[in-house]
Amino acid sequence: MVTLAFGEIFVWSLTETTDLTGGTQGAPVPGMLIAGLDTTQPVDAYLFAVVPAIIATYVAWNLPRTKLGRRMAAVRDSELVVDSVGASVRSTKIIAFLIAAVFAGVAGWVFAAVTGFLAPTDFHLFSSIYLFVAVVIGGSRSVVGAWLGAFYLVLAPQFFNLIDKANLYPLTAGLLLTIVALAAPGGLASAATSGRRRFSMWARR
Repeated sequence: MVTLAFGEIFVWSLTETTDLTGGTQGAPVPGMLIAGLDTTQPVDAYLFAVVPAIIATYVAWNLPRTKLGRRMAAVRDSELVVDSVGASVRSTKIIAFLIAAVFAGVAGWVFAAVTGFLAPTDFHLFSSIYLFVAVVIGGSRSVVGAWLGAFYLVLAPQFFNLIDKANLYPLTAGLLLTIVALAAPGGLASAATSGRRRFSMWARR
C-alpha cells in the first residue's frame, strides 16, 4: 500500500511540476546514442531494449541458484524459519526490493529512450494494475512466466486495437485474471510445467 501511495504521489507531482515535466501534456525525451545505437532509429531502439532484457533475464534466471536467492526463497516461504537460523529477514527483504527497483529503473530508462516521450499518464494506477495482471497470468515464481506476462501485456492491447475493440482489453484482462487465479494459481508457466510433468508420468506407464 505504501508503494502504491508513493506511486500516486509521484504521478501527481509530475502533473503539477509543469515547468520540468510538461504537466499533463508530457515532455519529449531527446534521442540517445549509446554504444553506437541511435534510439531514434527503429532497429537500434529494438536492440537497445533487447540487450537489457537479456541481461535481466540472465540475472533473474541465475539468482535463485545463489546463496542470496535461496535465502530470498526461504523468506518467501517462511520468515520464522529464516529468523530461527540467524539470517536477517529484514535485510533480505531490503535487498530484494533494491534488486526489483534496479530492474524497474532500467526498464523506465529504456522506455523513455525508446518512446522518445514521457507523460504522467504513462505511470497511472492502471499501469500498475495491468502489470499485476501480467504477473498473475504468467506466473510470479518463474522467469518464463514473466516473459509470458510481458507478451500478454504488449500483444493483447495491440490485438484489440487492430480489431478496433480497444475497450474490450480491460474486460478480457479481468476475465483472464479470474480464470487463471482459479484454474492455475501459479500462472500459465506453472500450469505448463505441471502439465508436462503429468504427461511424462503418463507416458512412462
